[in-house]
Amino acid sequence: MKQKRLIRKEILFTEQEFQLFAEKAQKFGTFSAYVRMALLHFDGYVAKDRFDMERELGEALDEFEYNFIKIGTNVNQIAHQVNSFAVKDVAPGKVFFDQNVVPLLTELDSLYKDILKTYRKILFRTRK
Repeated sequence: MKQKRLIRKEILFTEQEFQLFAEKAQKFGTFSAYVRMALLHFDGYVAKDRFDMERELGEALDEFEYNFIKIGTNVNQIAHQVNSFAVKDVAPGKVFFDQNVVPLLTELDSLYKDILKTYRKILFRTRK
């Protein structure tokens, strides 16, 4: 004998949440069928782990960004110093900048791009 479903619950969505829910539920025919399938197959621990990982990754990226800005401030101070040498017609300032600062800036830029690329890969995996 088929069991009757007597309990009804109301859920509030944002417009975006509802659109996403409707798209996913469409594959199951009804909203109720989608919710019942999710209930049977959803592992709350996995979702929590993904949420925690995403939060920690965001915090690490924020800290990296903060440190990167601090490095940028230091580089700006170095550039200011080098420019003061150039104004005084002291050639070693430009040579120092070209030989020491430019390679460091290039390496920093490359590291920053690698970190962002890795962050996006990890973030994409956590949202699957």
